[in-house]
Amino acid sequence: MKAGLLSVAGLSALAVAQPHGQAHRHLHKKDVVTETQMATATAPRAVVYVDANGNQLYTSWGGDSNTQPTQAPEPYSAPEEEEETTSSPAPQPTPETTEAPAPSYAEPTTSAAPAPTSTSSGSDSSEGSDSSIDASGYSISYSPYNSDGTCKDQSQVDMDFEQISGYSMVRTYGTDCNQTATVLTAARAHNMKLFAGIFDISNIDGEVSNIIDATNGDFSNIHTISVGNELVNNGQHSVSDVVSALNNARGQLSGAGY
Repeated sequence: MKAGLLSVAGLSALAVAQPHGQAHRHLHKKDVVTETQMATATAPRAVVYVDANGNQLYTSWGGDSNTQPTQAPEPYSAPEEEEETTSSPAPQPTPETTEAPAPSYAEPTTSAAPAPTSTSSGSDSSEGSDSSIDASGYSISYSPYNSDGTCKDQSQVDMDFEQISGYSMVRTYGTDCNQTATVLTAARAHNMKLFAGIFDISNIDGEVSNIIDATNGDFSNIHTISVGNELVNNGQHSVSDVVSALNNARGQLSGAGY
C-alpha cells in the first residue's frame, strides 16, 4: 500500500514539472514612411522686343513651359525587425502614414483685353458733386459710353472730365465712338496727357488715321499710343501680326509728326 502512494505522488510531481509550451511571442510592426514632393510649372508670358526701326529682335518668354512636375519618390520601407519572445510585452504605438498632396500643374491662362473703365455714373449725362474727384493715382482709364451702350458726345465727355481733372493722364483703349477726338479735346482743356490705344489691328490703317485726324497735327498732349494691347497673351493674334501692325502704325505716325 505504501509503495502505491509513493507511485501516485511521483506521477503528480512529474505532471507539475511539465512545461506548458505557451511562451508569449511579440511581433514588432513594420513602420512605413512616405515622403512626397510637390513641384509646380508656371505658364509663360510673351514679351516682344523691337528696335527703333520696328524690326523684331526677339521674343522673351517669362517662365519655362517645358518644366514638368517632378514625380514623387517611392515610399520608403523601414527594415523588418527580428521577432523576440517576451513574457510581458509593452504596447507599441500604431504608425501613421501621412500623404502630401499630389503635385499640381498650373494650367496656362489667357487674359482678355482689359475692359475700359467708364467714369460715368450710369446715366446719359454726368450728375453729382460739382467738385472734382481727388486724384489718388497718376492716371485713370476712361471710355465715353452711356449706360445703354451708346456713345457720349463732346459735352458729356467734358462734364466727365470736370470730375477727373485732378489726374495728370487719361487712358483710352480704342478709337470707336470718335473717342480719341472727344477725349483729347477734354484732356487739353485740363492740361492732361492722353494715353491712346489701338485695339483692332485688323484695320490698322483706319485706326491710325483716326488718331492722326483727332490730333490735327498737334501731338503735344499725346503721351503714348499702344498697339494691340495683350492680343498675343490672349491668343487673338500672333507675335508677327502685332509686330507688323506696330511697324505700320509707327511709319504713319512718324510721317504725321509724332
